[in-house]
Amino acid sequence: MLTAPDFRGCIVDQLAARPQQLILDFSALTFFGCSGLAVLMEVKRRAEDQGTSLHLAGAGEAVARLLYVTRLAAFFGDAPLPPDRPAV
Repeated sequence: MLTAPDFRGCIVDQLAARPQQLILDFSALTFFGCSGLAVLMEVKRRAEDQGTSLHLAGAGEAVARLLYVTRLAAFFGDAPLPPDRPAV
């Protein structure tokens, strides 16, 4: 289990290599809270600033619902909607 600081550290380490794209695989995630969301927003901006495209993969209900209720799904263009919410 990663805490928000661990999560941030892992992504920042990957961004240090300045890849063209970075895909975050959330398929094993069972919980995703506000601290994780704050880290995700920070690293999304950092990635954009350095020209790296950041993508979410395997984002299940935990991630999708949090992005939907906070109205941040559009910030992460490829983020899925929760299954009970239609696309707008």
